[in-house]
Amino acid sequence: MLGPYGAIEANRRRYGNTFTVQPMTQPRMVVFSDPDEIRQIFTAEPGELVGGEPAARLLGPILGWNSLVVLDGDRYLRHRRLMMPPLHQERMPLYFREIVRIADEVADQWPVARPFKIHGEVRKILMDVLLRTIFGFEDERLAQVRSLQGRILDMVDSPSAGFIFLPTLRRKLGGYSPWSRFLQLRAELASLLSEEIARCRREAGSRVDVLSLLVAARDEAGNAMTEQELFDELFTLLMAGTETTTSALVWLFYHILARPEVMAKLRAERDRETGRGGRLMPEHVQNLSYLDAVVKESARLTPVTTDVARILKRPKRIGALDLPAGAGVSAGIYLVHHRPDVWQDPERFNPDRFIGVRPDPYAFFPFGGGD
Repeated sequence: MLGPYGAIEANRRRYGNTFTVQPMTQPRMVVFSDPDEIRQIFTAEPGELVGGEPAARLLGPILGWNSLVVLDGDRYLRHRRLMMPPLHQERMPLYFREIVRIADEVADQWPVARPFKIHGEVRKILMDVLLRTIFGFEDERLAQVRSLQGRILDMVDSPSAGFIFLPTLRRKLGGYSPWSRFLQLRAELASLLSEEIARCRREAGSRVDVLSLLVAARDEAGNAMTEQELFDELFTLLMAGTETTTSALVWLFYHILARPEVMAKLRAERDRETGRGGRLMPEHVQNLSYLDAVVKESARLTPVTTDVARILKRPKRIGALDLPAGAGVSAGIYLVHHRPDVWQDPERFNPDRFIGVRPDPYAFFPFGGGD
């Protein structure tokens, strides 16, 4: 494999299951891949380890300084509590029919019997799902935000990405640099979302989208999120949420389409649950155990993020290492997912390993772990 997976495998072959790396935008990181060591990272005492700090320099200027991704301590806990109820799994059935409708609408346009690039098509589905269910956008406003979001994501996927993600290359250069274009697009999106937040407040109680719930959410002191806090969290959902989920689904297609026997099992399971040709409904999803296993196996073999970084705020022993305050530690998602002493035949795509099994949360954590 190429890219980050290949680099991780090269480090493992050269240095073993625990090694130190020097990321371009973070302090030196000790990478761990033993489930017991990862448990020590994720179950550390409050204040021992922080996750927002190592991400802040890289992502703060991009996602915003109020994004959950860059927060720690009390601010992190406050935002997490405010955001969790609207995004809780129990609300998903409310949006299920809209999600299915959007997916069908896009997939019906896919060509038959000739290749096409699926990444853009999956992203199109995810963008519309987010814009309709999170924000309740329709018609002209939907088209405006979709266009801005698409232009930003295209920049992130282009050679311009280095000028956005590398702090040393973030230069405005009179408004003509990629960083300046990104900031302009972000400001235009902020203006549109500001108008939608104001409209949401005027229409309080008459909407069921996630934005209306976030606007109405209050913390223990009765305070709502400020407009800037709302924008930074919503921008994070639009950017990070779209790209990570798109990547996860594209990898899922990659694994399924290469294995006709897996596709056949998925279709048979769906037909048993819905009846041949029947429509999938929310109550069916919990019974699709083979689909659940396929999704998990795809996420194990090709996780969308390769590690979870933390910074030690005070000295701590992890595994056999005594680490000082200020040291970086990383729970190696890809590494532990590919360890032969943790997973039998780890390079083989085998959904059956998840059937009837609750995976160890310190051996399987494709989207990170802990709080």
